[in-house]
Amino acid sequence: MGPIIRPRMISAPRGIGKSWLTHSILVAITRKLPIDSWKTENPVNCLFVDGEMSADELQERFRRLTKNLPNSQTRLDFMSAD
Repeated sequence: MGPIIRPRMISAPRGIGKSWLTHSILVAITRKLPIDSWKTENPVNCLFVDGEMSADELQERFRRLTKNLPNSQTRLDFMSAD
């Protein structure tokens, strides 16, 4: 999602919405979807590593985020602390 989003870590204080932002970006870049004026140039494979959320909570969040969206064009893999 250039030129705004570059491959790097997103960091901020707890409770700001880093996870929601990151999850939304992952959904968009694996499905070639825009987020407002940010456009996905080329869908890419993604690995999301999470050390806080339970695997069940993570799965449920992505089910809700992707409901009624086109299928992913690339891989989106997860690594959870669970």
